[in-house]
Amino acid sequence: MESFPPADNSASTENESTDRSTPPPIIEVPPQILEGLPEDKRESIRKEWQRSFGLMAVEVSSGPLPSPKVLKGYEEVLPGSAERILTMAEKQLDHRQKMESAVVYQGLSQARLGLIFGFIILLIVVVGAIGLLLLQRTLEGFALVITAAVGAAAILIRAQRRGRAELDENRRNLDRTEEDTDTATASLPDVSAPKR
Repeated sequence: MESFPPADNSASTENESTDRSTPPPIIEVPPQILEGLPEDKRESIRKEWQRSFGLMAVEVSSGPLPSPKVLKGYEEVLPGSAERILTMAEKQLDHRQKMESAVVYQGLSQARLGLIFGFIILLIVVVGAIGLLLLQRTLEGFALVITAAVGAAAILIRAQRRGRAELDENRRNLDRTEEDTDTATASLPDVSAPKR
């Protein structure tokens, strides 16, 4: 099989032959199809066969921006569009970072308030238990101390599990957001290749 040079799509015209840019076929035309046909028909069948069963190159871009080649194509079709796409991506990134910062700040504030209120409640229970012990109510005092200790331990364990679950959920959301970004980028039309 002969090798074909890569196509230069930027300078292609309708009069240019597509033989250079069309890759060699994966499957050759069966000889029995070409038997008894004039040469011009054979050539048109070969070209159609090659177009139908030829190799196809697919370029995949992942991330918030299309590939530089696609951006260049947008710029050629509509001057200034590449800059608009980059600006849109920058605004989206800024918005996303602000939202993430707000969520993190809110989570830290809630955790801090939870610790403060939990400590206050624990302190009240311990003071109450000490008061009961000083009043010779040892059974009730010890029961209150044990209840406070078990309650504090349960709260700490639950908070640790909730923190792990939130971390896992944030990771899943981040993966889902990246997939959505990839899908949005893939949905942009590819204007870099000329239409035939």
